[in-house]
Amino acid sequence: MRRPIMTMAVLIVAASVGLSGVLAGSNEPAGYPAPDYLNGVDRLGTADSIEFFERRLDDHHDTSTLSTLGRLYLTRSRETGDQSLLDDAERTFNEALALRADHPGALLGLSAVRHAQHRFPESLTLAEAAYDAEPSGPTLSVIGDVKSALGDYEGAGVAYDQALADFGAEAVLPGLALLSEVKGQPAEAFRLLEQAAARSLEARVVGEPAAWYQERLAHLHLEQGNVDEAERRFEAALRLFPESTDSIAGLASVAEARREYDKALGIFTSLANPGPGELISIGDLYVATDRPDIAETYFSHAIEQMKALDIRITARELAMFYADHDRNPDEALRLAMEDFERRPDLHGYETLAWTLYRAGQFEEARSVSDEALAFGVNDSPLRYHAGLIALALGEPERAKAELEMALDINPVWHVLHADHAREVLSSLPG
Repeated sequence: MRRPIMTMAVLIVAASVGLSGVLAGSNEPAGYPAPDYLNGVDRLGTADSIEFFERRLDDHHDTSTLSTLGRLYLTRSRETGDQSLLDDAERTFNEALALRADHPGALLGLSAVRHAQHRFPESLTLAEAAYDAEPSGPTLSVIGDVKSALGDYEGAGVAYDQALADFGAEAVLPGLALLSEVKGQPAEAFRLLEQAAARSLEARVVGEPAAWYQERLAHLHLEQGNVDEAERRFEAALRLFPESTDSIAGLASVAEARREYDKALGIFTSLANPGPGELISIGDLYVATDRPDIAETYFSHAIEQMKALDIRITARELAMFYADHDRNPDEALRLAMEDFERRPDLHGYETLAWTLYRAGQFEEARSVSDEALAFGVNDSPLRYHAGLIALALGEPERAKAELEMALDINPVWHVLHADHAREVLSSLPG
């Protein structure tokens, strides 16, 4: 499975919780002393901090308390994957904005909620309003992240460059790393992420926000076939945040890449609340070990989960599941087209091309696939899809080149598709 979307925009807002975060967006001058009621709050866990600020609201229904509570809900949503906490965050930020319509912290917080809900145009409008109310580097970074999610990579780069030039904002480093990935520059992406991870530790970022940087590095290493380094990074993330489902699932993916399928299944099935991605991975492992009936049980649960959530969030994942497993081609294409309309980024092109191929529209698939490849990204799934599209169009030489490139980038990118690429290659002449 491709890694889940990393919502850096949400992280920037959520990670601002703490003594400085409580005052973010208020009118207190820099260096204003934290009020006495905050003594020790920054040492509480997220759940305890939420309880503290919920109690405080009974007597202090002000913008600072509301904005901080909203950020805490965002943090806890990231930590647990509980989407209902986004509703709590949204309600809380709206209450703050009812008290002060141009409160930058609440505007940026609501932007992060909309980003997590995949309501990207609304997220961008709110982030720009936050910047107008109070220009800052982190706000520009969020603007860049939203533009990147919308496929406006040039606009994202402009926002990041302005953040660095005007504010020296290092919050843009992960966003710049993503742009480097899109351009096919993994070495530069690694450099930027390493720098961002080091800066986060120097700034004493802890818990899930600190683990996020290690997870981001781990996923990139895994996508590039650096399995041992991916394992090391996932383990580092778990030391920073032992509850990380993403890192536990990442270690299962490491075992899968090493063909340690029983170990991978053991790790995946140990998860208390596996999400659709984990359930699909479990199903794929059962397919790989000749247990398709068990696989279908997990696939069914994954589909149920995806359909139960907001389709704006799950449309791409559901479309890719259908296409990856060659089922429901018309529905997969419909979902991919709707998703692309909302979010025409690199992987929107990838999903659309793959579903067009499964629907038998090979010429259209080629056109969209070539647009995705034109970004320059080094990506095994994209090359694999391009190879099968070329084969369907009667171009065995290009098919061979694309499939070889997919395996060269990462010979273990998928438990089923990497082996299928080898099988197809072995059947081609030359």
